[in-house]
Amino acid sequence: MANTVGLPISGTTISNPAVLAAQFAFQNGASSVSVIPVARIATSGSGIATTSDWNRTLATTVTGSDPTYLMNTVGVDVVLPLYGFVNTSGTSFGQIITYANGTVASGLNSYLNVQATNGNLQRAFVGVDGTFNQVTVGALQALASGFNSTRVSLVYPTVVNYNPGINVSTGVLNNTFNIPGYYAAAAVAGVFVGQSSVATPITNKVVNGFNTIPNQISEIDAATNYLPYGITTIRQKRDGNFWILHGLTTNTTSWLTSEISINAIGDALTKQIKNDLVNSQLIGGALTNVTSAAAIGVVQASLTAALANGLIQGYQNLSLAVYPATPTTVNITFQYAPTYPINYIQTTLSLNTQTGTVVSQNTQSNLVTY
Repeated sequence: MANTVGLPISGTTISNPAVLAAQFAFQNGASSVSVIPVARIATSGSGIATTSDWNRTLATTVTGSDPTYLMNTVGVDVVLPLYGFVNTSGTSFGQIITYANGTVASGLNSYLNVQATNGNLQRAFVGVDGTFNQVTVGALQALASGFNSTRVSLVYPTVVNYNPGINVSTGVLNNTFNIPGYYAAAAVAGVFVGQSSVATPITNKVVNGFNTIPNQISEIDAATNYLPYGITTIRQKRDGNFWILHGLTTNTTSWLTSEISINAIGDALTKQIKNDLVNSQLIGGALTNVTSAAAIGVVQASLTAALANGLIQGYQNLSLAVYPATPTTVNITFQYAPTYPINYIQTTLSLNTQTGTVVSQNTQSNLVTY
């Protein structure tokens, strides 16, 4: 069962940001949410969390027993930092913090990479706080480029309008107000974990919970300045619903690295095979021809199950080897073909009475106005 982790931030206009983020995650499909506080050591527990406080929470080397370390939380699949990635002081008010060593962005990247090395396969959905000042597209592109990770998805817009509904104390309908973009990231994280399978992409899925998008960008702007840079973009269409144009990671090296579902399939398959091998209780037994055959049989059963449930479309070259240098380790290798998402449907129109000449052909796009 997938989890979304909220890392609350203090000093915002929202009295309890973690609760609101959890609401959006649940509303869009999350089944469980874990909230991890950010210990404000530098400010003695008061005021907004500093960069060093956040990096301490994202530390990958844990010393002692400290509940504020994210690594201490078990069963986390998706990390959602309630952090705006903006500088709200001085002349750089409202601009993206420079991606460099020591920032929260690089700290999050480092955390995810170390966790993956340790076998804890997690990914993050992040949003930017544009409520203080307009965040430029160049700043967003720079932040996405700074992450450059198959495990991080940067969500746009930076501001969404929220209607809290009726005040339960007064019975009066509350006014709508703008909230930071990391709440949109919370909703998208809920959509991601709420899919029946990670092979189902979040592209073209509805995001619930918001009223409007202030100063919404055009479809052409999204297709030109946001999606190619690995920015997962939400737009409000004619039906009033919020739609995810394309679920992306911030690694735009190729279409394989930029697709969330393709990368998530690898994680899911790894977890499934690992669990099946652990549950087989082969580890700790004698290494014989029988146990070797049993080990490769467990992996083949896992792959067959993944093929049956649509996680993958095929596999080949399943083999086992025991290397003389490490004779107590069994090495099993194979190649697999993931289930690819449908992102574009291209049609070709031809007026053909004699020549069959193509007179009109649309371009690839999933930005249809509903």
